[in-house]
Amino acid sequence: MQGIAEILDAGDSARPYSAALAVQSAKIDDVARTPSARMLKELEITGESFFDLALRMSRLHKEYFLALYAPNVGRQAEFRAAADESLGAQAAIEARDAKSGKSFEQYLAEYAAG
Repeated sequence: MQGIAEILDAGDSARPYSAALAVQSAKIDDVARTPSARMLKELEITGESFFDLALRMSRLHKEYFLALYAPNVGRQAEFRAAADESLGAQAAIEARDAKSGKSFEQYLAEYAAG
């Protein structure tokens, strides 16, 4: 991989590909640098459950990414409209299925039959 990194770095004094490869190679030499080892250490230090750690990290990542750029209100409205449409379609399908009296087992048998 070093050879490929050198080719990709050609002409770039910062040598970003070689630098990235060095960071990853260091993880092979010292497994304590791997994401999983860092997570295990965090669990030991904090005493949190995996669920609580994942929830906390998710919140931190959300805050970080939301702070990078102002929200695109128009795009958020598009996503909300798409979600609402999807939920409406789901409700219609479920209502139709409930009205037909078909059990889930019947649905699976019909689905499997093609």
